Amino acid sequence: MTEGTGPAVVSERRRAERVQDAVGLTIVRLQDQPAAGDPGNLSTVEVDSERPSHKISLSSVGVAFAHDILMRPGELISIYITLFPSKHTIRADGRIVSANTAPEISDGDKPTYRVSFESIEDTDRKVIEAHVASLSSRRPQMD
Repeated sequence: MTEGTGPAVVSERRRAERVQDAVGLTIVRLQDQPAAGDPGNLSTVEVDSERPSHKISLSSVGVAFAHDILMRPGELISIYITLFPSKHTIRADGRIVSANTAPEISDGDKPTYRVSFESIEDTDRKVIEAHVASLSSRRPQMD
């Protein structure tokens, strides 16, 4: 089985409607987060919410994006996605399910990643579903 084509990746892509969008995107790697109970290392995450910074492929179950940070399949990350024009920021924890398998969102030489949401608030998932539906309804349908 080649990386990025296993059953988890294929089923994630087919479970929910997916659209391409321009969003504010902030990635925090688990290894960069403070350990639980370590108040001395608490820091705030600066979220890019003023203008889109990344082109992504988004669904209610995951996201694909290009980023200059090198990550590996299986790695856990926190993702902050600011949707426009509402400027609503979604936070989710996700797992990298594949790397360099998302040509639809390529950005120069940056690696691409597909991420499956592992933990996301129901209200945030519903915001994504509504956003995806709104974008889909505005795009011409192919017969």
